[in-house]
Amino acid sequence: MKIAFIGDIVGRPARRIIKEKLKTIKDKYNIDFVIANGENVSHGFGITVKNANELFSYGVDLITGGNHIWDKHKDIIALLNDGFVLRPNNYPEEVAGTGLKIVKISNWKLAIINLMGLVSMPQVLNPFTQAISTIEELNKNNMKNTWSVLKQAIGKQNDKYNWPQTFKIDNKYILGETGKTNILNKQNIFGNYRTRSSH
Repeated sequence: MKIAFIGDIVGRPARRIIKEKLKTIKDKYNIDFVIANGENVSHGFGITVKNANELFSYGVDLITGGNHIWDKHKDIIALLNDGFVLRPNNYPEEVAGTGLKIVKISNWKLAIINLMGLVSMPQVLNPFTQAISTIEELNKNNMKNTWSVLKQAIGKQNDKYNWPQTFKIDNKYILGETGKTNILNKQNIFGNYRTRSSH
């Protein structure tokens, strides 16, 4: 199973690049599932139903968001209810939508957990304890393939670097996304890890 993650898609120029490039990339690398951060896809703030459907038509399978997911008030509730746009899972459970999605890809089941860090972000539940409790619950249901997507603020990397050292659970993968698209490569979090940055 091959999974692609696209960092912050900001506004029309970024949507145009997705339109022009994504299908070719999916075909070239035989990508099975595409996750994209789309919280700034509409005019650089928030996401509308129109722009979400636009990304889906280009080949994005799941859209994640952080604190800016709420910026388009008229559209976001409908998108969250659809289930293929995720808010951070470490908002209180009373908040509309979810930060967890389980999908079936061929003979695989994949769980995606979307989380938001604590540095320079609105107050949310601790992403580390939230991730651990969610993964433990998934394990009870025999879910062994989990991606944790961490949203963090530009230039504030503390949570991201501590992320791999927090867990003691096998067979999970982590990916940290920031405004500068710093990510952690897919690694078993029990083993070594390295970072890669693209600006």
